[in-house]
Amino acid sequence: MADGIEGLVHLGELAATTVEASGDVIQIGDEVTVIITEVDLRRRRLALSRYQAAEKTWDLPPTAPGNPCDPAG
Repeated sequence: MADGIEGLVHLGELAATTVEASGDVIQIGDEVTVIITEVDLRRRRLALSRYQAAEKTWDLPPTAPGNPCDPAG
């Protein structure tokens, strides 16, 4: 993340089922897809959702070859 910006995923946004602890579904070093659900400029925080990202049907335009943001690379 950008310097001084925190991204937080609430336990309720980690999975479709109830999660008791984050370690039940993710581990340190895991790469996960999330979406930004809220921006708090004052506290420099982003609220993120893994659950909503998994439910989202992405309809994105193609990107240029070699673009690091493009999953195809």
